Amino acid sequence: MTFQEKKEVNYQDIHSTAIIGDGTKVYNFVYISEYVTIGQNCLIANFVHIDHDVKIGNNSKIMCMVHIPEYTKIGNNCMIYPNVCLSNEKYPPTGKKVEVVIEDNCIVGTGAIINAGVRLGEGCVVGAGSLVTRDVAPRSVVFGHPAHRQYSREDYDKKQKEFLSRVPK
Repeated sequence: MTFQEKKEVNYQDIHSTAIIGDGTKVYNFVYISEYVTIGQNCLIANFVHIDHDVKIGNNSKIMCMVHIPEYTKIGNNCMIYPNVCLSNEKYPPTGKKVEVVIEDNCIVGTGAIINAGVRLGEGCVVGAGSLVTRDVAPRSVVFGHPAHRQYSREDYDKKQKEFLSRVPK
């Protein structure tokens, strides 16, 4: 194939039972299993694997190299950065799966690990590279190994605003 003949190719495997909302963009090398529901205006980046029975709300972004195991629930307006690992088997290899729940407006930083059965409360932030072993209270910012509360979401938003005011446009 010559350069002029090159066509846009999307290598995707999307099961026929998956429901993908209007305005959602699914990029290359994405696998979406059966009975998955993805809301409107989402972004599913390259190399994302979504197992069966996953629910993702509206306006959420799942960046590259993320595996979302079965039964996971992700709310509206969430941002899941690259290489995040979600687990759904608390004591492997039992075969007993438990859900991870990420409520609305959450941010999960690059390379974070969220253990099976964990619930991230509304508006929380998980720092990059953190290991989350227990539930996170709404509007909390956690990071570390294991992750623990550092400050509130309001403090995070203030720090973000100060940072943006110092960075050249």
